[in-house]
Amino acid sequence: MTQEQPSGDPDHLSLGSNEHLVLRSVTADAIEVEARYEPGGWLPPVHWHPAQDEHVEVLEGELTVRLNGQQRTVPAGQSFDVAAGTEHQMWNAGATPTRVVWLTTPPLRTQEWFAEVARHRSSGRDGILAMAPTLWRYRHEFRPSGPLPRPVMTGVIALPAGVETTRERITRRLTRRR
Repeated sequence: MTQEQPSGDPDHLSLGSNEHLVLRSVTADAIEVEARYEPGGWLPPVHWHPAQDEHVEVLEGELTVRLNGQQRTVPAGQSFDVAAGTEHQMWNAGATPTRVVWLTTPPLRTQEWFAEVARHRSSGRDGILAMAPTLWRYRHEFRPSGPLPRPVMTGVIALPAGVETTRERITRRLTRRR
């Protein structure tokens, strides 16, 4: 893990005040994550994974899930699958904490993606434009959905990411000249 959390354990990540992740297992085949969602917190963006499937099991509480625009509540003891390419969103709309375990296959760079998201969320720079370079770097793991067609959304992310990359190159060159 690239970012250590306040607990001192790099396998514990906070994605804001209401979502906490524990990396249970990372192998060449899958990453298993336990997540705790506090009630009434941050609503993640609708998103999709180009080449990854997810299996989610609700351990405690209930999880509100939106899959391809259809919303439902999944109680403790039940599970569901999210196939690659499926637009989805998950959050705790209930009054008590929710705990889930999900398995992502293949893992790709999901572990690094979570660390980057945690870093952005803790810095307060988590808007789409601030996140664009990170979204572009991890486009094989995560793609935000939006009101525009998928290829246009990819371009929306790529443009500011390209500007940021160009800015970084210019800064490095100027720094070396000093």
